[in-house]
Amino acid sequence: MAMAIMAITMDVTVTITASNASDGAGREKPARGDKVARRDKGGKPNDRGVALIGLALAALLLALGVPRLGGALLSLDAQDVLWRVQAGATVPVAELRSAEAAMAASGAWVADGEAEGDRGLLLLREAAAVPVGPERTRLLERTEAATVAGLARGPGQPGPWIRLAWLRRIKGDASGALAALRMSWLSGAFVPSMMTSRLDFALPLLPMMSPEMRSLLRRQFRLTWVVAPKYVAGLAERPELAAMVRDALADLSDEDVAQYVRLHGRRK
Repeated sequence: MAMAIMAITMDVTVTITASNASDGAGREKPARGDKVARRDKGGKPNDRGVALIGLALAALLLALGVPRLGGALLSLDAQDVLWRVQAGATVPVAELRSAEAAMAASGAWVADGEAEGDRGLLLLREAAAVPVGPERTRLLERTEAATVAGLARGPGQPGPWIRLAWLRRIKGDASGALAALRMSWLSGAFVPSMMTSRLDFALPLLPMMSPEMRSLLRRQFRLTWVVAPKYVAGLAERPELAAMVRDALADLSDEDVAQYVRLHGRRK
C-alpha cells in the first residue's frame, strides 16, 4: 500500500508541475470572476483541479494506510509466539511478555478486536505460568480487560467469549459466566476444537441455567455428537444428564447425521 500511495503522489505531483508549466506558457491570466479560471473551454475541470483532487486522495490513503502498516510491523514478531500458544506449546514467560508488549504497541496504531483477543490469550498464558499471588491476579485482570476490549470491537469471537466466561467464573460471578457462555455459543455454535471444552465448562452451571440456556445446551449436545460421539455417549451415561442428552439426540436433523457420516463413516 505504501508503494502504491507513493506512486499516486508522484503522478499527481508531475501532473501539477506540467499543468503549472502549461498555464504559464499558453494561457493569459483570466479576469477576476471569469469562470475560465476554473474550467477549460470544453466545460470540464482543468488538469490542476483533477491533480489536486488526486493529491488529496493520496493523502487520505496515506493517513489510512500508515497506522495499519505500523501495527502490522509491530505485531509481526508476536505472531510466531501466538501460533505456538494456539497450538498448545509451552512458551517461556519472557517470550509471552515480549509478544504481548508488541501486540499492545500494535494496538496503539490501529484498533483490532481479534488482535486484542489474541493479546488476552497471551496474558492468560502468562498468568498461568506464574505462581499464585498478586502478579497472577494482576495478569488475570489485564486478561479480562484485553478480552472485553477485543469483544467490544469484534463481538463475533466465540473463543474470547468463553475465555471471559472462565475469568468471570473464577471470580465467583456465575451469572456473568453464563452470559459470556451464551455469547460464545451464539457467535460460534459449531467450532470443532471448542465443542467438548465448552460443554465441560457449561455442565457445572446447569442448575443455574435459564430455559433459553438449556435449549442452547441441548443444541450443543447434538452438534458435539457430530464431531465427538463417544464424548456425548459418555455424558448420556451420567444419571443427571441422561434424559437431556437422549432428548437432544432424538432431534438430530438429516444434516447432522450426514455430517456425522462424512466424518466417521456409517456405523456397522
